[in-house]
Amino acid sequence: MYERDASPTVEEFKAYLTDEGREAIGRAHDDAIRTGEAQEAEYMVILPSGAESHHQSAILPTKDAGGTVVRLHGTDQNISARKMLDLLQTHVAHLSRIEAMNAMAATLAHELNQPLTAASNYLVGSRRLLKEGAASDVEQGMVAAEQQVHLAADIIRRVREMVANPPKAVASVPLSRIVDDAIALLSVPTAFPALRVKKKIAAEAKMVKGDRIQIQQVMVNLIRNACDATRGEAEPEIVISSRRGEGRTVTVSVSDNGPGFSQPDGARFSPFATTKASGLGLGLSISRTIIESHGGRIWTEDREGQGALVCFTLPAPGRARVRATA
Repeated sequence: MYERDASPTVEEFKAYLTDEGREAIGRAHDDAIRTGEAQEAEYMVILPSGAESHHQSAILPTKDAGGTVVRLHGTDQNISARKMLDLLQTHVAHLSRIEAMNAMAATLAHELNQPLTAASNYLVGSRRLLKEGAASDVEQGMVAAEQQVHLAADIIRRVREMVANPPKAVASVPLSRIVDDAIALLSVPTAFPALRVKKKIAAEAKMVKGDRIQIQQVMVNLIRNACDATRGEAEPEIVISSRRGEGRTVTVSVSDNGPGFSQPDGARFSPFATTKASGLGLGLSISRTIIESHGGRIWTEDREGQGALVCFTLPAPGRARVRATA
């Protein structure tokens, strides 16, 4: 790994690291000695040839009979291939979001036009009231205009978050907000006025652990597929539900009352597999990549004469662990 026959000494090893890498290793060593617990660190290695590679170390402390750390053992692993795969997956997911936003552009323009037109009308009416000397009625119109501008700003915020490509940020996030943002991004009430959307978020399964934007992308993909599947139905309906799964997981389901899947089970998550006239067929494939990167799984179920069902699992937030100190 270091373009040499013998393993490097500690000092030689540190000489291969960047300044940030030396800080990361030093901090992990200090934490392992201070806490007596195993630590991990990632760092960049600059090889003698000038090539760069990503490495990861696991630092394991050894204690004496009195509980004092007397020695550190560790592993040094080259994770460059994994880093490259993560980068490619993030890039493909980003392209999928851009493709999704292109499909939404016309509807979003219409959606933005409504609050902006309403705000303009309220402002024109308020100005007319001022000219007529009815100043006491102006405040109500100004407040209504402000609300419409905030609504437009909220739509823009959702779009900007969706097309951004930030680093993955894992946190506890509410499912209801993710679902609401996905429905708003797709402009479901405008684009599918006859569609009825039901949310059944269980109280014990209302939070999940993951990257909010990536999970939102999964919901956009699944809800958009469900909306498209119900076109032509007399009473179109989709149901988005959650329940507590096995262990510390949450199971999320998106079902519709459309005609069901037209592809065999084994082909549904394949890249570029689609029955639509437009689109890249990446929705389910990208969704699987995102869910599996969160440690979950995603699957489909055939429901004879009852439409399609897609389910996925995500980690449930755990309670914070508090370490007692003497």
